[in-house]
Amino acid sequence: MSNAVSRLKPWLMRVAPIYPGEGRVVFLSLIVNFLVVAGVMFGRTSRDALFLVYFGVQYLPYMYFANAVSLILCSLAYTTLVDRIERGRFLGATSLLFVGILVASRVVLLGHPHWFFPVLYILAQVIWYFTLMQFWTFVGDLFDTRQAKRIFPFLAIGALLGMITVGLFAKRLVKLLGTENLLMVWAGMLLTATLLAGYVYLRYRTVKETGLHDAASLPKQIRPSEWQKIRDGFREVGKEPLLRSMAGYILLMWTVYAVVDFCFSKTMRAKYPDPNDLASFFGVFVGVQGFLCLAIQLFLTRPIISRLGVGKTINFHPGFLIAGTAWMSVQYGYASVLTTKLGDASMLYTFSDSSYQLLYNPISPARRARVRGLIEGYIRPLSLAAAGGLILLGNSYLHPLQVISGREVSVVQQLSWGAALLSLVWFGIALTSNKGYIRALLQNLEADNPAVRLAAATALARLKDPSSVAMFAQSLRNTSPERLVPALQLLETLEIEQAKDTLLELLSHTDARVRATAVSALGRRGIAGFESRLTPLLADSDARVRANTIEALATSKDVSIVEMLRPLLKDASTRVRINSALALATSEGSQSFPGAIPLLQELAHGDEVARSAATYALGRLPFDESMNILSELLKDPVLRIRCDAAQGLGCVGTPRVIPQLIEALAGPPELRHHARRSLASIVKKCGPSCVDELIGIALSTEHAEIRSELADVMGRLKDGRVIEPLLKLLKDPEWRVRWKVLKSFERLARDGPLSPNAREALFQYAHGELTAFRHSMDCTRALVPAPSAPSEELLAGALEEDRLNIQERVFRMLGVLCGREVMREIADELRSPNPRQRADALEALDNLAPKAVGRELLALLEPAPAASGGAQPHGPMVESLVQHPKPWMRACTARYLSDHEEPEREKALRTLLTDRAPLVSETALAAGWKAFGEPWGAQLESCSRSSNNERLRNAARIILARGTDGLEKALSTPRKGENMLLSIEKAVFLKSAPLFSALEGEELAALADIAIESTFAPSEIIFEENQEPHHIYLILQGKVEVFRHVDGRERPLAHLGEKECFGEMAILDNLPRSASVRAQEATTVLKIDRDSFFELIMERPQIAFSIFKILSGRLRHQNLEADHIPAVYSGGKYA
Repeated sequence: MSNAVSRLKPWLMRVAPIYPGEGRVVFLSLIVNFLVVAGVMFGRTSRDALFLVYFGVQYLPYMYFANAVSLILCSLAYTTLVDRIERGRFLGATSLLFVGILVASRVVLLGHPHWFFPVLYILAQVIWYFTLMQFWTFVGDLFDTRQAKRIFPFLAIGALLGMITVGLFAKRLVKLLGTENLLMVWAGMLLTATLLAGYVYLRYRTVKETGLHDAASLPKQIRPSEWQKIRDGFREVGKEPLLRSMAGYILLMWTVYAVVDFCFSKTMRAKYPDPNDLASFFGVFVGVQGFLCLAIQLFLTRPIISRLGVGKTINFHPGFLIAGTAWMSVQYGYASVLTTKLGDASMLYTFSDSSYQLLYNPISPARRARVRGLIEGYIRPLSLAAAGGLILLGNSYLHPLQVISGREVSVVQQLSWGAALLSLVWFGIALTSNKGYIRALLQNLEADNPAVRLAAATALARLKDPSSVAMFAQSLRNTSPERLVPALQLLETLEIEQAKDTLLELLSHTDARVRATAVSALGRRGIAGFESRLTPLLADSDARVRANTIEALATSKDVSIVEMLRPLLKDASTRVRINSALALATSEGSQSFPGAIPLLQELAHGDEVARSAATYALGRLPFDESMNILSELLKDPVLRIRCDAAQGLGCVGTPRVIPQLIEALAGPPELRHHARRSLASIVKKCGPSCVDELIGIALSTEHAEIRSELADVMGRLKDGRVIEPLLKLLKDPEWRVRWKVLKSFERLARDGPLSPNAREALFQYAHGELTAFRHSMDCTRALVPAPSAPSEELLAGALEEDRLNIQERVFRMLGVLCGREVMREIADELRSPNPRQRADALEALDNLAPKAVGRELLALLEPAPAASGGAQPHGPMVESLVQHPKPWMRACTARYLSDHEEPEREKALRTLLTDRAPLVSETALAAGWKAFGEPWGAQLESCSRSSNNERLRNAARIILARGTDGLEKALSTPRKGENMLLSIEKAVFLKSAPLFSALEGEELAALADIAIESTFAPSEIIFEENQEPHHIYLILQGKVEVFRHVDGRERPLAHLGEKECFGEMAILDNLPRSASVRAQEATTVLKIDRDSFFELIMERPQIAFSIFKILSGRLRHQNLEADHIPAVYSGGKYA
């Protein structure tokens, strides 16, 4: 049973890919779609039956014309109003209007006026079309783009279930209510769907309308006319073969569809003359069609598209119509017409629609919206008009024919001949779509947007069917080098013989980049049997080609190649020489290495490029001399080379390089990362003696960074001897060391249960942390019970942060003992604002956590009411905070002391003034000046003149420049290049800015260290459009204008004020500035150098995670505005 469930679960996830928290809104949206589509199908059944019986099937072609015109006119009105009225009100009002029209139509039908049946036909078509479009607009505001890709296909199942429901109940409802009253059923279902959608919209909506404040800051946009949109759309379609194929596909698909629908309607009208019988049949037909669509969509569509590709699957629909219309042409009758219509409708909403929507993927979002608007808004209605004209011509000029056998060929059968011919043309156009699709993907490989390039590469890599791959390979022969180079990297992944043949042909390409990429791809695929095709490239004029050829030939076992490589050790290209040395070492082993030593030593003492090349080569040559040279490069002035050397020692090193790697653990974060991994690799290879050496150094070194990193290394070793030293390091005074020890225990716990001694030591650690937690709460209650002043709020926030960090470490420890995922889930629920979730988390913690820790933790997280008693003395609290291990806490304490008369305040500030951390000492200097005034002046004068601490000296000058205002005067009017903020003031201001609001105090202080004040005069340009990005800016005071140059004129984009950021995209990419920024008034900013920021996040990656989370939220919101959600999935048509 469990095996069956485990096999069923992946399938269910594919069918219903719903993530936690999405179930309710998805289920309600599914019901709304079910109600909308079921109502449409009931109404369409009534409309068709009434029109065909009471007005006549011969007028159906005129309705096709009328529908085309009415849809275009209503689309113009809809698009004009949809952006001018609040979205929810507009959707609700139009839906209620449609309900009213349906009720009024039923009232008019009481008299059965002959003129009203064509009016009803058009009204029903308009309501049908727009209610479906409104549903996708509605769910577009409920889900973001990532959710839409997963959920929208599942929501379409609601429509298919609605169609099946119509099939099951239509006959009974017609018998019970009559055909006319199905309009009231439609009105009732649409009203229910509108009310339910209104509730869902108000409760779960994610996309908000642009507020008046936002709109005011942006210039009014000039809307193009509808005629301009049409011209732009046709221009877009004319540019690309893919778009021409798609437009032709839609035009012919709906034309053939309308002709077949006319034949179907006429045949069924003759078969069922009574309107109730005809309506019952239409209902059953819709149900059977829905069931077929559901089965095909669930079980066949996705597997077939994955196996055959878009280009073949899209041919299924026209291929079937060729067969169906041919059958109708030869033997017209009930069976052939019914089968063709049923197959047409089933293919339309499964294979055809899914494949067609995938053809939009290579088109950029901006162009996609224009093209989709043209095709769906104009070409599709035109196809209905074309079908109407074709049928009218047939009815007017065609007459029944007598064939030789005496059988009469009716006019409608002759129309089937035209449908068969159009199906052949349609099939021919469908065949061209695959080539256009591949060509569009190839163009996207050189797009500016990385996401577009990645999507194109992914789609091309999924090509599996031989014909698509062959077309892809063939198209490369006539492709530009810019597009060809990335395409070749994909071609090598395709496991077909034609891929290798294409790569071999491209070895003689005129462009050196193509030759180099082709030979590299061949080398990775294997060159057995093709060595003779590669050896001429050793004399290629381009060094990249020669170097890649050497790499490829190095995999060959042909001994004759060795002699060809020796002369290349003296090649002018460094890379060629390096690859030759590596290839010879691979072929001949240590015998060839002495000859390469002079070359590598020369490179190791050369310029930066040469040293980098030497590091690359030495890391692949496991010889003693390699380790000697790499150890020297471990002290290179360039950080990247030091990192590469550390990484290389991990590949070729032995125990004798351990001291050098341990020394590197005290270096920059990136170097520590590579040295740590290399140490773990060497120790694992060399055995117990290395483990003992590592343990000895970890316990004896005075460097906290080295102890921290070695604790991490020990956690990567599956050796029981590391337990005891880790337990000793768990008592280390430096919290970073204790944090790394916890992570190491977490790794060790995955390999098996910890010993009782280890568990007891972890309990003792938790007890110490919880004691610190309790002390922090005491400090809050004693010093800042109800913070109101800025200094009180700052200290209260620092204490709260400290408790959250302690809580995180305790839960990390509990994760070691009780399961990481379980404890992480409990910790997340404890942060929930929902009281019930928090209570459930506390109950789970009480049941799962070891009692020795759990009860103590629960007592802190769920404290009993405090007993009334005397106030706690402040002196010990302040003294403990002055000695706190975190500089941020000590700085906040100094800031607090500037406003509060505490015992031993002067002594505490003098202690903080001598603190090692510049942030603390400069804050204490300013706090003393504010607290004591002139008596503190001697300290200021001393620091400003004789302090060896440059930052403290600058802080003293800033404080003296402010006079007696001390910390209260945040900004004056600074002169150009003059700093007026202390580090703690910068940190507090950064916290107030949305971009940095999620950062903790320690991170803000680190960011403040690299934030530089800069002042700009009114109208001064801060940076220009297309300029290289170097800084991120945060406005301290003043205003700036963001603008672009469009057609020689300035176009304002936004106006920004205090605490707002600009230039932040420099964090994400190195692309030129997309707009210019100018100061509107005297403006002071904090600017953060991009390179310094990257160095900082290597040290503190949590800064990057916090900022990127905010930026990704902004980008997601902008994507939703730029690419309207309903364009992602086309669900607005059901036959």
